[in-house]
Amino acid sequence: MPATAIRLAVIIPVYENWEDTLECLQQLDAQTDRRFSVLLADDGSPKAPPPEILRFPFVRYFRRPNAGFAGNCNRAVREAIADGATHVLLLNNDTLFGTGFMGEWLRAIDGNPEAVMSPVIYWAADPQRVWYSGGSKSILVPFFRLAKSYSQTTSVDILCGCTLLVPVKAWEQLGGLDERYFFYFEDLDFTLRARRAGMECLVLAEKGLRVWHKVHGSFRGTGAWKGHYRLIRSQLFFVRAHYGGLQKALALGLCFLHILVFWLLNLPQMPDGGQLRDAVTRGVRPAASVRV
Repeated sequence: MPATAIRLAVIIPVYENWEDTLECLQQLDAQTDRRFSVLLADDGSPKAPPPEILRFPFVRYFRRPNAGFAGNCNRAVREAIADGATHVLLLNNDTLFGTGFMGEWLRAIDGNPEAVMSPVIYWAADPQRVWYSGGSKSILVPFFRLAKSYSQTTSVDILCGCTLLVPVKAWEQLGGLDERYFFYFEDLDFTLRARRAGMECLVLAEKGLRVWHKVHGSFRGTGAWKGHYRLIRSQLFFVRAHYGGLQKALALGLCFLHILVFWLLNLPQMPDGGQLRDAVTRGVRPAASVRV
C-alpha cells in the first residue's frame, strides 16, 4: 500500500487515569512523523477530563456510557472508519514509547498492509524484561503471559491488545472485538479468529516499535476479587470458545484450579459468593460460539 494511501487512527481507550493519558498524548505530540489521528475513547468516566487533556489539536475526544474495553474500542473504531481510516492502532493509555514510534508503524503498514501486528511489549518498571510478546496457541495461553524476546518479525497465533495494529478491512471482516468478553481475553480471541480466517498475525521486533507498559492493573491486595470476577468469566468463555476435546477438559480444570489458588493466595479476604457464582455461570453457559 502506498504510504500516501495509509490513514492511521490511534484509538486510546480510557476510563479515568488522566495522568497516564496526558503522558501518552504528550508522547504522541512529540512524534517526528505526524501522519496519524487520535481518538480518545472515554468509557463513561465518572468525571470529565482535566482541561490539559483536551488541548491537543490532533485529538478527538468523545465520552460514551460504560461498555467495557471491547465495546468501547468497537465504538471508537466505527468513528475512525467513518472518518476514512484504513488502519487502526489500539494503544493503552499507560504505555511509553519513543519519538519515532508512529513513523515506524507507518513503515510497518507499508510493508505489511493486510497483517494484524503488535510489537514486543516490556515492563516499564523493568525496561529490559518482556511483559508480553505474543506467540503460539497452547493450553497454557489462558493462564500465562507469552513473554518471548523476538529478534525478528515472526508470524504468531496470538497478539496483545495493549498495542495492536489492525487493517480496517480485517476489523470489519471479523466484526471487531467480541463484546461478550467485556474485559480480558478479547484481544487473544480477536487474533485467534484472525488466524482462523487466514489473516497473518505478526509480532514486530524493531527497536523503534518497542512499548513499555506500566501495568497499573493488579489483582493483589485490597479489593483483589473485584476485578478477578471478570477475569474468571472471560477465561472460562475463552477456553470454551477456542479449545476442544481433551485440551478443553484440561484447560477448564486449570481454570477452576486457578480460582482455588487465587482464593488461597488472597486469604483472609473472601470472594462474594453471588458474584463468583455469576462469573462462573456466565463463563460456562451455552452459546459461546465465536463470530468469524
